[in-house]
Amino acid sequence: MDYGIDVSNYQGSSINWNAVRGNGISFTSVLLTDGTNFLNPDATNQVNGARSAGIACGGYHYARPVDIGSQVNTFVDQLSARGLLDDGSLLPMLDMEADGFGDPNGFVSEFINQFRARTGTDIIVFANLNWLTHVINANLWAGDGVWIWLSLYNGDPGNLGGYSHPRVALHQHTDQGVVPGINGYVDRDETINGVSLTDLLVKKGDDFLMALEEWKQERIFDRVMSMSQGVEGQSFAGDQFVNEQGQRDALAAQVKAISDKVDSLSSQVAALAQQIKPTEAHSQDAAEA
Repeated sequence: MDYGIDVSNYQGSSINWNAVRGNGISFTSVLLTDGTNFLNPDATNQVNGARSAGIACGGYHYARPVDIGSQVNTFVDQLSARGLLDDGSLLPMLDMEADGFGDPNGFVSEFINQFRARTGTDIIVFANLNWLTHVINANLWAGDGVWIWLSLYNGDPGNLGGYSHPRVALHQHTDQGVVPGINGYVDRDETINGVSLTDLLVKKGDDFLMALEEWKQERIFDRVMSMSQGVEGQSFAGDQFVNEQGQRDALAAQVKAISDKVDSLSSQVAALAQQIKPTEAHSQDAAEA
């Protein structure tokens, strides 16, 4: 298991993160946004402090039943400003617990769709046991790239009160945790169901390079098709061109040139990705997330 906490403006900016790390805490999720207007004033200090102590840090959004697009945009902007979409960050989290959602499943699904379309990043959905059993249906939106963070205050990590879903990865098991370095109580969390912290980190670099390779192959194929149609007397059948040797050689040379250029771009992007390092990174009811 991996041990973590989640914090908000309620914990303030005077956290001793080295003491927190010394207590075995390896990850944290920091409140960034609540609805469309509230920004955690302590978020930057909390994110920077956690990272400086070697704690994997992510950000979370406390959802409200208002415009989804505005909430996604605000959340993404705050994540980006603190480097929390960079590789090695804890996956962003959507906190579902506020009242007033007419169609909470529709809200979650649309939020996920818009968030992933803009960031290309996986996401975690947080909800308590009552919500997961009576309010939302995880089968409608939890799947590849979407994890569940379940809250049930029983002090027994992994005991989910009878709830079961293959995408449950985290259990918030108390809101009265005592951790050196933090004044007062704090939420305590653990990975469960065989999921490790590594599974819950942003890994956009590898996904991007794979997508780039797919894009490269598609562009080469499109270019070859376009060139083949422009050569009189040449036809395309499967992967073979029927034409005179000179024309085939000319096409092959052009295709190689295209491939070499895209390979060069891939190498430059990969090198740049290795150099990038994460930079810096509610109301009272949101503090309980």
